[in-house]
Amino acid sequence: MMFRALTLAWGDLLRPRIFGVVLLGVLLTIALLVALQTGAFWAIRWLAPESITLPLVGTIPIGGTLSWGSLALFPLMGFFLMAPVAAAFSGLFAERVAEIVEEVHYPSAAACRSISGTGFWNRWPSWARRSRS
Repeated sequence: MMFRALTLAWGDLLRPRIFGVVLLGVLLTIALLVALQTGAFWAIRWLAPESITLPLVGTIPIGGTLSWGSLALFPLMGFFLMAPVAAAFSGLFAERVAEIVEEVHYPSAAACRSISGTGFWNRWPSWARRSRS
């Protein structure tokens, strides 16, 4: 039973509508991480002093070095934040995936779909919703 469900789930990933939802979640995750990195870069560039003065050493320029050095944070952010951010975006689209899976694998359960209008995306105004086709 479990292996059959796993096989069906892997097969469903190749369906265009479900693959589109997965791709959208991955792209939104990457976009959010790039936005966070860009924000960190410019925040460090804006807040860090251009240089510091140390006794016996003199003036050391650090502003540009710190901001460009923040790019080393991107792989670290990706490693630690990719899974929770992707899970959050997946949760936003779980209702769409569930509806597609029900249509394909459980067509006789049409009477149970009456609660599907209560999903996250159905609470948005009609002009903000994307069509589900």
